[in-house]
Amino acid sequence: MGQSVVTRARGMTNMRRILEFLANDGAFLYEEHDCRIVDSEYIPTFGGTGSVTLTNGAIELRVWLERDLLFLDVRAASKKPRDSWHSLGIVRELLTGRTGDEALSTGANVVFLTQHLREMQHLFATSNLALTESACKKLEKQRSKRMFG
Repeated sequence: MGQSVVTRARGMTNMRRILEFLANDGAFLYEEHDCRIVDSEYIPTFGGTGSVTLTNGAIELRVWLERDLLFLDVRAASKKPRDSWHSLGIVRELLTGRTGDEALSTGANVVFLTQHLREMQHLFATSNLALTESACKKLEKQRSKRMFG
């Protein structure tokens, strides 16, 4: 049997939050960086969640929702394996040395993204990709140790 109208409406509201973020706080992505939506996914289980993927040809950004918080992952546009995504927190740590994994909806992450998107594109350029991937994997292992011991 299908989902109830209430469950579908709640899930679509979650997806709407992603789209509202892109229309409001994320407008600079398409207005200043030529990003366009290339994929979206809606998953109705557990109250509904979803993701929207954007690219400008150099970098891909995936905005997704978990437990009512928005997050952003980054990868090179040329890199397609599922495990090649890196959280904005890891990329920020790589660029600034500052740790932290706050949700995207925090103002500090939106400001970081607006100020550092060009640097992020440089990190994920083909000529820098191997070094960037290696550094991100190392930081991900360190973060895992910090969080889980």
